[in-house]
Amino acid sequence: MKAFLALFVLILTIVSTTFAGKCDPPNCKDPVNQGLKFPHVDPVKYYLCQYNELHERFCGAGFGFHALRRQCVHSSVWEDYCGKK
Repeated sequence: MKAFLALFVLILTIVSTTFAGKCDPPNCKDPVNQGLKFPHVDPVKYYLCQYNELHERFCGAGFGFHALRRQCVHSSVWEDYCGKK
C-alpha cells in the first residue's frame, strides 16, 4: 500500500510539474495521461485524455479549471496557470 501511494504521489508530481504554466494539449497516446484532466488556454475549459483521444470539456457557469486540484472550482478560488487572467 505504501509503495502504491508513493508511486501515485510521484506520478502526480511529475504530471503537475509538466503542465505547470503550460496549457498545450497533452499527449493522450501516453498511458500515464489516461483519465486525467489538464488545463486549457481557456480557463473555463479543460482537456481530458480518454481512450487515447483528446477531449475538450467545459466547466459550469462561474467555474474555472484549477490545474493543481484537477477539477472545476468556483471562480473565487480559481488560479491562472496559463499566463492569462
